[in-house]
Amino acid sequence: MYTPIMIKDRFGKWTVIGPPEYRGTNSYVLCQCDCGTKRIIPKGNISSGKSTSCGCGVKRPLDGKRFGFLVVLCEKDKKLLCRCDCGKEKLMNRSNLTQGNAKSCGCMKTKMQSQKVTTHGLSKSSEYGIWRGMLTRCYSKNHPSYKNHGSRGIIICDRWKRFENFHFDMGNRPTDRHCIERVDNDGNYDPSNCVWATYKRQQNNRRSNVHLTYNGLTMTISEWTDWLGMSHGLIESRLHLGWSVEKTLTTPKRETKKRV
Repeated sequence: MYTPIMIKDRFGKWTVIGPPEYRGTNSYVLCQCDCGTKRIIPKGNISSGKSTSCGCGVKRPLDGKRFGFLVVLCEKDKKLLCRCDCGKEKLMNRSNLTQGNAKSCGCMKTKMQSQKVTTHGLSKSSEYGIWRGMLTRCYSKNHPSYKNHGSRGIIICDRWKRFENFHFDMGNRPTDRHCIERVDNDGNYDPSNCVWATYKRQQNNRRSNVHLTYNGLTMTISEWTDWLGMSHGLIESRLHLGWSVEKTLTTPKRETKKRV
């Protein structure tokens, strides 16, 4: 007789915490292991005993791994000894790190709270908003841009974790059309790698841009359009037809005959 699987039912170390999801012909449920790991599992696997845990019976070493501002040093007293970017060492629960509940020794929470009552008078400035944006892109997994920043290992230097230092090094935005840009797209946010740049320049610096090299000069399609006076669409259509870069950039565009 079929027995329905209910929320809070336990199967080994698994506890069902979410309703079933249907993927094709298989039925799945969201489960949480006693160690804190969450996973979507086929119902048949847990009801038959094929899956009883996430595999935490054999703990995977986390030495050297980074979680926010924390770097794991070693396991000690069934906890993980971590060093925060501020220099403080602290024992942390494994589940708090792996689930993202702990990102620092507590210093960042204090710093963020102090920023709310700071006396620099720039908490409503665009520079302050840009600085906060850097923090969230690098350290908040819920931020849409985290995948292009924090998950790639891009961090903010220790000096710039304080807004006053960031503002002292970068100064005010030249115009409201400027934003912060990393010169090296794979580099961190620090004084040696950041400049104020227009949004157009930032678009040209994106990793996804197509770069064309001709006569020893490498530029994006947008930059070539400015250089040659061609349209973006004309260059793209020529490349799509299989034209070489040289032919694409050196062939004059046809003049449109006006009707008399």
